[in-house]
Amino acid sequence: MIDFQLQELNFTLFAEKFNPTILNLNTLQRVGAIKPNWQLAEEPIYQADGLKLVFTNKVRIIAQTDRLIFAETVGNKRLQDIHLAESVKSFIGGFLELKYRALSLSPGGYASFESSTAATKYLSEGLLASTTWGKFQGQPISAVGLKLAYPYKSGNFYLDINQANLDIVGREIPAIWFAGNFNYQLVGASNEQRYSNLQTILNSLLQDIQNYQTYINNELLAVSVIPSVSIFPL
Repeated sequence: MIDFQLQELNFTLFAEKFNPTILNLNTLQRVGAIKPNWQLAEEPIYQADGLKLVFTNKVRIIAQTDRLIFAETVGNKRLQDIHLAESVKSFIGGFLELKYRALSLSPGGYASFESSTAATKYLSEGLLASTTWGKFQGQPISAVGLKLAYPYKSGNFYLDINQANLDIVGREIPAIWFAGNFNYQLVGASNEQRYSNLQTILNSLLQDIQNYQTYINNELLAVSVIPSVSIFPL
């Protein structure tokens, strides 16, 4: 059976009138968003409109006007060993005065195939139950992309599915890339209510990632063994 491999995570906090120049390495360490044992992989980038920090544990922190991005390359890490959820919680706890508007979680990963032809066949004949559009002038399509959107909690869940050739440890691997995005709009008339809503969302982030993985493995990739079955109702 083809398995989905989570490869990267990206958390984005959106805040009103956020000034990225208030942040630096020491400030983020003081509030616990960066642990004392984290080592920089390259020199920090400080600019008037942003900040970029890259660490050897594959965590990246990018501050921009109106948003703060926490990104992490997952690779072989277990979900419980991922740093980002706790980093985001620590940052929010250290900057309660910010007016947070929304939170975005973007998990990305892939399923590898034995060939590009097999990946295309999965998309066109398995996932989409190919019909007459599967060929043009007698030639099969060479690539397929798909965009999906679902209501989810206080916002939406978006999923882009695209064929890709990935460079994994120096090897080119035919694959399908699944780029997810959970968009959570914060609800509440006051900053305190939005903060409470934000805490509820943060406490369920790992479960949302697991829901994403389960959906891809148990629903989307399952059709690869039954090519004539589509996930879409007729």
